[in-house]
Amino acid sequence: MKALARYLGAALVLGVLVWVGAYLYWHVKILGILRSLETHAPAVGTAFVPPEYPENVDLLTDTGCRSLSYLVASLGSSKAPWEMSKFFFRICCNLQASGIRANGEPSYIPAARLQVECTIDPADAPPIRQYKIDRIRAWWTEAGPDYHQWWRVWSSNCHASR
Repeated sequence: MKALARYLGAALVLGVLVWVGAYLYWHVKILGILRSLETHAPAVGTAFVPPEYPENVDLLTDTGCRSLSYLVASLGSSKAPWEMSKFFFRICCNLQASGIRANGEPSYIPAARLQVECTIDPADAPPIRQYKIDRIRAWWTEAGPDYHQWWRVWSSNCHASR
């Protein structure tokens, strides 16, 4: 009986270590991608796109819902908030086929509506930009669990309705 308890305890500890490792892996990876995107973001009004930029966009898209909370957090502090808002909405709307909200409405419709109203434009005046960031953050606080559950680090598409 004691041996069984030790094995179960060891399995539990191993499971926790694996989860913490996965969480830290994605945390570091996503922060690195966001930093690189900010560093290599094309300047507004220029046609030049650094070669690292499309690679980082693909990496960010591959992270799926895991990156959404990081994107929301980066909106205010980012050097290029219009880029971060674009990626946030792109990932939200890419998750559209993943579920139906409790009220029966497809989960991507609220994100698409918000995108129409709150996509940050480089030409936005600072108060308008801040208003849009605040709206996105408020929406994320309410709707975030429909798109991402923080503890599901193993899934890039973790709708609550699944």
